[in-house]
Amino acid sequence: MNKVKNLVNKFNERIIKQPIITYIYCVIILVILVIIFGTPAGILLWLIHPYFCYVLAGSKNRTKILWALLGLIFNIFALIFLVLLPVSKDGVL
Repeated sequence: MNKVKNLVNKFNERIIKQPIITYIYCVIILVILVIIFGTPAGILLWLIHPYFCYVLAGSKNRTKILWALLGLIFNIFALIFLVLLPVSKDGVL
């Protein structure tokens, strides 16, 4: 269990340090999985946007759940917008 937790923590750190590069790698890997396995990997591809938004929102002191929902609805556009936002001092939006 600790190995999985460490792996997730390393992945989250990589998202925070290089969000766009990590996103591109994940999308490429998931597209290959969609081609090979079909629908289950397609669901993962759809859910990667909210996860990235959730992790980045936490690192920028913004509302995590709100940004995860925006990532679910607006996909890459919410992610790009969040990457361009500065760190919030009061933790709102």
